[in-house]
Amino acid sequence: MVERTTVETPHSDCNISVATEQMADGGWAVSVRVLQTTENAEHVFPVPVPPERFATEEAARIFGVEAGRAWIDANEPKSA
Repeated sequence: MVERTTVETPHSDCNISVATEQMADGGWAVSVRVLQTTENAEHVFPVPVPPERFATEEAARIFGVEAGRAWIDANEPKSA
């Protein structure tokens, strides 16, 4: 079963969406998206993550949140 979590961030109206799923081998996989909400739309940015498996769902979720935060930090427009 896929578990989805959305984590709010203090960055430019961005939230992190993390999905975890237990695979047939017992390991946990993670996928991550950054959601940016503007006045007119919601933009979805898939975050690249390695195909590794995690021993627990919590470890996969934590990795996903950290990957999302790192993606936002690297891609957020810098103020002038």
